[in-house]
Amino acid sequence: MKKSGFTLVELIAAIGILAMLITLAVTVSLSWIDKSKEKSKETLIQSIELAAKQYVMDYKSELTTLKTNDYIYITLQELTEKEYFTNSLVDPITEKSLPLTDTVYVTIEANGTITSTYDIDQKTKAKLTLIGSYNEYIKKGSTYTELGVVAIDKDGTNVSSSVTITGTVDTSITGTYKITYEYENVSIIRNVIVYSGNMPSSEDISKLTTHIRNLYAKNDPTNGLEKDDTKDENIRYVGSNPNNYVEFGNIGELWRIIGIFEVEISSGIKEKLIKLVRNESLIDASWDSSASDINGGYGVNEWSESDLKTLLNDYYYGDSATCTYCNRSSQETCTNDCLSTVAKIGSTYKEMIESVVWN
Repeated sequence: MKKSGFTLVELIAAIGILAMLITLAVTVSLSWIDKSKEKSKETLIQSIELAAKQYVMDYKSELTTLKTNDYIYITLQELTEKEYFTNSLVDPITEKSLPLTDTVYVTIEANGTITSTYDIDQKTKAKLTLIGSYNEYIKKGSTYTELGVVAIDKDGTNVSSSVTITGTVDTSITGTYKITYEYENVSIIRNVIVYSGNMPSSEDISKLTTHIRNLYAKNDPTNGLEKDDTKDENIRYVGSNPNNYVEFGNIGELWRIIGIFEVEISSGIKEKLIKLVRNESLIDASWDSSASDINGGYGVNEWSESDLKTLLNDYYYGDSATCTYCNRSSQETCTNDCLSTVAKIGSTYKEMIESVVWN
């Protein structure tokens, strides 16, 4: 009688197939684990970048470097201390805590868009830092001078002379030009915005209103003009558009045209007027002095009595020849002379500003 069973060859074949299946299963499992870790890494980076953007929005008024240069490096230490993270930050690949000295690079575009970038492997790379601003404004027809960057290699060596710079700026044509700085596997950019520098007159301001309306009527998306969803249907510039910059004021201050808005110029009387905003902050001044003997040493809480009102309304825009202000970072000092710091807007430009009623 013949016995059933595996021959030696069949047994060896079965063991081989089983080994192959186990190897395949392990390989698939390891691959899944690797993909899972990579996904966790991406999520971690995104959460850090979102935290940095939120930090900038929450503390923008206090971030002097950001206000001056349109960019800032924020450390993980700062984000942790401000409690944007409740748990420790651990690299899912290496399973090691991220160095709190790591930085997130945050920039603000000309249109106000905030972008944050975090490189989780930055400790193995060089660091590039822009000299000057992320957004450099150049008057049409003037000369663009390259400012460059400071490049520090991972070992602390200054390698700025080895940075490759690409991109050109044509100052005869208005627009936004991008300059790229690169060293090995690290790169950053700068926006150079060439704007039309025609000094407006009172007649130009009136014509400019008509000009903007005509541009909007062309329905050309490159104009950057849109109507908002308010009942007044104000026409606004949206996005980065270098053509909505004008020089305004005695020292050629750069101002950005926000758009045409319906405002109440007197009780019950409305008119469509251009809204301008100064491109750079006028001065780093406080609302009022904490050293004041008013309100228990906290200073006044009324605009008409504040130091800032005196600076802006009475001096910068008004007829006062002198004033003092309080430095925001050192509010107990209120003897700073406006005359040596702030240039008055001037009577010519003052006449262009409409008196309005703000509700």
